[in-house]
Amino acid sequence: MKRNFASIIIIVILATLFRLPDLTHRPIHVDEAVNAFILGTLIESGTYEYNPGEYHGPSLYYFSVIFTKLAGRASFAQLDEYIIRIIPVITGTLVVILTLLIGRLIKPEVGYISGILVSVSPIMVYFNRYFIHESLLVALGLGIIYLGMKFFQNPRMHTAIMLGLCLGLLIATKETWLIYMSVLVVSLVVLRFLKREYTLPKKRYLAVIIIMTGITIILFFSSFLTNWQGLISFTEAFEKYFIRGTTTPEHTHSWYYYLRLMFFYNEGERWFISETPILILAIPGIIAAIKSKYNLAGFFITTYFFTFLILFSIIPYKTPWNILGLIPVMAILGGIGLWYLWESLKTGKYRSPFIVMCLFLLVILGHESWQINYLYPDAPENPYTYGHAREEVKKVSAKLDELKIKYSGLKDTRIDVIAQKGSYWPLPWYLRQYKKVAWSETVPENIASIPIVLIAPEIEPDFIRQIYEKTPFEKRKLYLPLYENDIELRPGVMIRGYIHKDLWEKIMANQSEN
Repeated sequence: MKRNFASIIIIVILATLFRLPDLTHRPIHVDEAVNAFILGTLIESGTYEYNPGEYHGPSLYYFSVIFTKLAGRASFAQLDEYIIRIIPVITGTLVVILTLLIGRLIKPEVGYISGILVSVSPIMVYFNRYFIHESLLVALGLGIIYLGMKFFQNPRMHTAIMLGLCLGLLIATKETWLIYMSVLVVSLVVLRFLKREYTLPKKRYLAVIIIMTGITIILFFSSFLTNWQGLISFTEAFEKYFIRGTTTPEHTHSWYYYLRLMFFYNEGERWFISETPILILAIPGIIAAIKSKYNLAGFFITTYFFTFLILFSIIPYKTPWNILGLIPVMAILGGIGLWYLWESLKTGKYRSPFIVMCLFLLVILGHESWQINYLYPDAPENPYTYGHAREEVKKVSAKLDELKIKYSGLKDTRIDVIAQKGSYWPLPWYLRQYKKVAWSETVPENIASIPIVLIAPEIEPDFIRQIYEKTPFEKRKLYLPLYENDIELRPGVMIRGYIHKDLWEKIMANQSEN
């Protein structure tokens, strides 16, 4: 028992060492900024309203509030990259533990190997450092698999309650829960058809699972009984996400998109083979599982792997993080494969070269993880950067912060951001320290009175006309460029800044006095 516990602790430490360093360095992704803003609103107002049009379920935000309160953060402005990203790091570590536990149900050695593989997996590490819903979604999906396996082995009421809770939380996390559950149901049907080795639970257990799922859904989507409109919005989400999943050109990719992303991605002169070492070990694992070498659970994991990959590949809407749920399952197959090959080696003379080969694969996996997460975390050639801001986006707030040191009144100065709807993200995150920021899609009539303006280049002609043609001469102001060049918020989306000449001179004069 002590040896097992020590092994788990070592693997958790390995997972943490890959996820925790330099957590604040990578620029905030648009989705992270949106989620942080929603979290900030919940912290400040105590309310959350589910919006099925653009955003996702409430569970991430309610769980995150626990961590922000423990850290003493009481507003959006008080949040930082570390506090929001430590949340997916923790849930990502939970994914590692659950992968290990599921593997142990097959064979203890399989659990340890799969835990190591998912600890080092480049894509798992990458998105376990992202403040988005996927790490929690994957953890809950694995929780359902683990509890389901335990339940079929030994039906107990407390396991049924936990299953219902996990299922309810999965549904309250992200709309792709429907695909996760479809994968699970199809896998069980295939297992039943081919193996016929399990029976459905008794009705009282099913009733408990359904009741617990329903209670969890009602509590979270109604914002704990304070917003019943959230339940109506929950039902509306099905149609909206079906349309979005089939008719969104900017996110529509080929059926082999995920295969290329994970196993043989190249951009320019760089190649990434990311999860290929895990796949190499998973292939013999699939063979062993199909041959029923590792009980019914191994066969189920194989079925789940193929069903997950096929369903997500068929759906036109694709983003890198959607495939995250496949990796722990592939890691378990990798654990099966490695142990199957080890047991197949009859003599000791082959085992030493085999150990060297496995260590070599692990080194490659670690090297890929280091490149993707620490060497090129925001680079376009990274397979998992998707509409990601580059390092230069930090210049937006860095320049303002520099001026604020010279003139403390800047934090209360009006700043207008003018850009088409949604294109200004992640600016709300980088401007969260400034109290008077206004957001608009068109140039306001009183623009000449606004001291600082951040504007999309395509709107600038209207900005110039409003100041120098429509504003009376005596009210016109001379603007100076705030930044040397346009700043890229994310690929293809630029912003430029202007500041009143008299405010600039005031700041410079204040600096001279100090």
